[in-house]
Amino acid sequence: MGRAKDAGAVPDLLALARSAAALGTGSAVGRNDVLAKGAFWALADIDAPAALDALWSLYRDIDYVVLREDGLAPELREAAARMGVPDEVRRERMVPAHGLLPDGAGALGTFGPSGEGTIHGNYPFRAELAVEDAETVVLTWIDDEGKRTSGGQPFRTPTGYKARYGPENVEGVQRHAKRVRETLMLARRLLRDLLQEDLPGRVWTYGDWRPYYIDHPITGVVARRLVWEFAPPGSDDGWVAALPVPGGGLVTAGGAARPVPALEDAARVRLWRPERAGADEIAAWRDRLEEVALRQPFPQIPA
Repeated sequence: MGRAKDAGAVPDLLALARSAAALGTGSAVGRNDVLAKGAFWALADIDAPAALDALWSLYRDIDYVVLREDGLAPELREAAARMGVPDEVRRERMVPAHGLLPDGAGALGTFGPSGEGTIHGNYPFRAELAVEDAETVVLTWIDDEGKRTSGGQPFRTPTGYKARYGPENVEGVQRHAKRVRETLMLARRLLRDLLQEDLPGRVWTYGDWRPYYIDHPITGVVARRLVWEFAPPGSDDGWVAALPVPGGGLVTAGGAARPVPALEDAARVRLWRPERAGADEIAAWRDRLEEVALRQPFPQIPA
């Protein structure tokens, strides 16, 4: 297949890649890595934003590490470099979701039998993996009688689980929990770097920002604990500082609910920075975070 060809093939190639990677099945049954890699190559060979968007989405959703890192990641990096995508954009879009889904202010994924799990549906027991805040990942084991046993890192198992359910199954869940913890730390670093690096002028459109920040099940847990600024498109004025609200909408330092500015997808977004704010605004945000008992992942509001 030649380069810069028909972008109209992207939906079919994406559907093929998702089917071959067994996405949405909760199981590895039916996965065809050779076919998936062929679809990755074909998508990466199309010079079109839609093809790159498809590759980003596959990287987010595929959780079989070998297929994602050995099969998809090299094609994606090459295509992104060829199309002139800045490193900071590539980094923010290559954050895996690990089968988790947004859950209020956090994220949740499940393991279970017979296709029931969002992470994996071929386990002899049930387990829940929750990202509770920007630092905390909790793994809850659920046995055949429904007894729940929870714990954070190092994600120890209840007594007898390996003998009862098989060490390969138990250790697979533990490895997954550790990967989620590592990705959560990666998301914190990405956002901390946005605040610390000399990128004060970086601005997203809301349509570009939302899927990789607020709607991402792991990055979103961190991003929802930071203050952002929002403005209508086409003007240097009208910036409003606000915290994103789970499920949509914004809330200001004074507690007022605000919609996303008009023309939602084209609205502009940037990270709130203290050097652009006055003393009264900084104090108002400090009071707001204290009032709602919101602990930020790193100091954004000066003490």
